[in-house]
Amino acid sequence: MSIAQHPSRNDAQHIVHDLDAIPYMPKEQNNISKAVFKLRKELIKVEIGRIIKDFDVAGFVVGYPLEETGHPGAACGRVLHLLDFLAGKCLLSN
Repeated sequence: MSIAQHPSRNDAQHIVHDLDAIPYMPKEQNNISKAVFKLRKELIKVEIGRIIKDFDVAGFVVGYPLEETGHPGAACGRVLHLLDFLAGKCLLSN
């Protein structure tokens, strides 16, 4: 995840802050219980909420992972599912 000011801001120095990746799901997710899955989503919500407040985030740019064919697959579905979860928690609205 990277954070930068909008380029249209006159006072912006266009500094980009590269942050550590927020772990979401391991590739071996078939063995994860629903409780662990829910806990991981809550931890992501808390971390993104902290980043929003710390950096005064006003928007997100999301890249959807596509299959080699160029079509959305399971990974894209997981991204959409997480975004729906965050929007439902009012992190991505207002």
